[in-house]
Amino acid sequence: SVANDMYLQDLAYCKLRNLTIGYTLSENLLKKTKIVKNARIYVSGENLFTWTKLKSDYIDPQEVMSDPTGRTYPMGRTLSFGIEVSF
Repeated sequence: SVANDMYLQDLAYCKLRNLTIGYTLSENLLKKTKIVKNARIYVSGENLFTWTKLKSDYIDPQEVMSDPTGRTYPMGRTLSFGIEVSF
């Protein structure tokens, strides 16, 4: 009848879910092309980092709230690169 805390873990976490960094090319540079009105280069990432004190890579601290076991496959990271051009 003694309480057991052997399997208790700290569920505190910090997660970087989405980050987008972009750069719009200057008008002076685009005037030389005489065709392009606007151009933007960007990099975007999803599920980049999760900082947690959990002792398992297969327990997502966000999923524990809905599923008591919390066991899921780790969320995949996605990187996207792109160029937006207006003529």
